[in-house]
Amino acid sequence: MGLVSLIPQYAVGQSMDLNVMSFNVWGVDNQTSKLAEIIWAGGADIVGLQEMDDISGWALATALGFHCHQQSGNDVQVLSRYAIVGQSADNRGANIEITPGHNIWLFNSHVTPYPYQPYDLRDNPNLSEAQLIASAESTRGAQVNADLNSINNTA
Repeated sequence: MGLVSLIPQYAVGQSMDLNVMSFNVWGVDNQTSKLAEIIWAGGADIVGLQEMDDISGWALATALGFHCHQQSGNDVQVLSRYAIVGQSADNRGANIEITPGHNIWLFNSHVTPYPYQPYDLRDNPNLSEAQLIASAESTRGAQVNADLNSINNTA
């Protein structure tokens, strides 16, 4: 899951296109060249990567000519064609300078996957919507709230 918070600093009437990709690389051929090819094909300017355990984000950034923000551990990283000029106090977010004086924050998160409600429903079709929602909230709710608090406290 990628969370993006854009802080608009352009004058009224100004705009720009920015392509942001969230990419969970689990199960993808994790050769750096293959991942770079996928990111190029997607036309991404900024990428939030998850499940990067066995892959060097720095090597991938170098292959793309991008900058890299290593979040805690090797699992979650941000790559950007624009300069990464800072990070949030808790290291969840990357401050990216799009043009001089025009920055955005990108928050990238990898939430715990299990229990996974689509599989729960597949395995037990009698589960109610309320049961599935409660399971998702108990599994990932605290992490999502922490991510949202980080965004609110940074931006």
